[in-house]
Amino acid sequence: MVVLLALLAAPVAIELELAGGGAHAQATPDSYGSYPLAVPALQARAAIDLGKTVSFDARFLAILGGEAPANYDTDTAAFKAVAGLAVMRLHSQAYPQLWFEGGLGFGHLISLQQGPSNELAPRRGHAGLVALLGTGIRFAAKTWLLGAELSWVNWTNVEHREDCCGPTRAGLSTQALLLMFSVGYSLVPRRILIGE
Repeated sequence: MVVLLALLAAPVAIELELAGGGAHAQATPDSYGSYPLAVPALQARAAIDLGKTVSFDARFLAILGGEAPANYDTDTAAFKAVAGLAVMRLHSQAYPQLWFEGGLGFGHLISLQQGPSNELAPRRGHAGLVALLGTGIRFAAKTWLLGAELSWVNWTNVEHREDCCGPTRAGLSTQALLLMFSVGYSLVPRRILIGE
C-alpha cells in the first residue's frame, strides 16, 4: 500500500516515441551463402515514466527485410519479423540519460533466409515468446527526446528444415541485434522529468 501511494504521488510523464534503424540476424549460414548484413527496422513505443529512474512501456517492433519465396532456390536473402513487448526501463535522472531495459512479449519470425539459398529452406516461426534486452542514451530539448539504442531480441517457436525434402526441426530460436535512433515526445516538460 505504501509503495502504491508513493507511485501515485510521483511525477508521471507519458512518452510517445518512434524509432528506426537496422537489424542484424545472428544466424550462421552455410559456406555458400549469407544472411542480410542489416535490414530496416521500425519501432513504436508508448511509455509511462514513474518517478525519476523507472518507466514501463508497450512497444511494437517490425523487421522489414523481405520474405523468402515459397521455393527454396533463391539468390535473395531475407529477414522479416514482428513483436509486441512490455518493457521495464531503468534510467539515470539527468540528461543526457543513460538507460538499460528488459522486456517480454509475443512475436513471429516470418522469414529468415540466406542468399543464395542453395535449396536450404528458410527459418520460419509461429507465434511465440519474445525477449528483449537493450541499452542506450537520449537527450532532451524541453518536451522532445532524441536517442540511440542497441538491443538484443530473441524470437522463439521457430522451425527450420535443413533442405527442401529433409525433416523439420521445431522449437528453435532466432536472435538479432538492433541499432535504432529514436524521436520521442513527452507530455510533461523536461524540468519535471529531471526533477528541476
